[in-house]
Amino acid sequence: MKIGFIGLGNVGGKLAGSLLRNNFDLTVRDLDETLTNSLKDLGAKVAKSPKELAEQSDLIITSLPSPEVSAEVMESEDGILNGLSENKIWLEMSTTDENEVKRLGKKVIEKKAIPLDGPVSGGCHRAATGNIAIFVGGERKAFEKILPVLTVMGRKILHTGDLGTASILKVITNYLASAHLVALGEAWTVAKKSNLDLAKTYKGIAISSGNSFVHETESQVILNGSYNINFTMDLVLKDTSLFNNLAKKLNAPLEISWEEALSNAKEKDCVEMGANDYAYILYTSGTTGIPKGIVRDIGGHIVALKWTMKNIYNIDQDDVWWSASDIGWIVGHSYIVYAPLFKGCATLLFEGKPVGTPDAGVFWRIISEYKIKSLFTAPTAFRAIKKEDPEGKFFSKYDLSSFESLFLAGERADPDTIKWAENLLKVPVIDHWWQTETSWAISSNCTG
Repeated sequence: MKIGFIGLGNVGGKLAGSLLRNNFDLTVRDLDETLTNSLKDLGAKVAKSPKELAEQSDLIITSLPSPEVSAEVMESEDGILNGLSENKIWLEMSTTDENEVKRLGKKVIEKKAIPLDGPVSGGCHRAATGNIAIFVGGERKAFEKILPVLTVMGRKILHTGDLGTASILKVITNYLASAHLVALGEAWTVAKKSNLDLAKTYKGIAISSGNSFVHETESQVILNGSYNINFTMDLVLKDTSLFNNLAKKLNAPLEISWEEALSNAKEKDCVEMGANDYAYILYTSGTTGIPKGIVRDIGGHIVALKWTMKNIYNIDQDDVWWSASDIGWIVGHSYIVYAPLFKGCATLLFEGKPVGTPDAGVFWRIISEYKIKSLFTAPTAFRAIKKEDPEGKFFSKYDLSSFESLFLAGERADPDTIKWAENLLKVPVIDHWWQTETSWAISSNCTG
């Protein structure tokens, strides 16, 4: 059986590696050439497009970060659907929406091919060792045909029923895992503050009614200090949103869900503050090398920041603004929180890196998805993107028609990076001057 694999990220790359180690005839495809080249060196063939991969394969596997990306890989002009023919099998291993996998499944059937959904559960570390669980929904005969492939990638394989049932089950289990992880974080905090022996606490939880798979795996990375589970918050948000949407569709009431809590929250009246009251104190060494607390008064801060949103950044109330910074840095204080609040526009809070979460296209995906008008970030972020994707291949995947300007600050933006960004984005790229002491731009070209 010839196998094609598209999506070589944190999980997909490890699953594809298991197939290669077991001598399967494998063709791979990913926008990140470093990922495809690493498997090419191990014996895999590399396809130029999803269509070409589908034409060359009996079993086509996709492992992609979102339903939107899966749809693009399937339905684009050089996508999988245009490479399918009779009796080929498409196995969707991404975590996706039941309705979406059924929608694409109908198109697969129109090509006389066979759709299966096969999401995985267990974490990246288990994917690397072939010890992951795999749920599979769809035609039983097709499931049995590819079972030898599945048992190489995973140890526990479950046929869940019709197409889409595996995706529903995966969304449910991911929701449970997220809830367990939040509870574990609180439990470890209480254990630490109670001065318990944490190694004994780990063993105690493991043999108790409070044990879970999440404890046995993720508590270890909490205790060893790495906190690295190769799973980012944008993926958690995707998974919990899929669960919330499913519950809404089924009219199933939820009590733990954040969206449910938000919908039942009661509004609180605003608290009046004096213009000279303090908004915050932010400590910095600045240019002196000696720590000092910067006190920001409310009244002047409101006036200055609101003025900048229109006059420097050209942001109005109906626009979506993104400051890709840390809340703890002055840009985060001023332009993730306060300035958009005073202006009354939408603001985006992002936790992640410009590369590796999951790829160098994450900024473009977010700008496209949320219709961002202007982005404010550090030059370091764009240097990282430029290094990972110098030709801007990820950029071409997304619609950035809403995007009008890029602002950089934090350290001097080198001319090469500015020129690269200007050529790629075709919008003004403005490097403006800041200090924590000022809380907004000292000097800048103004787009408003």
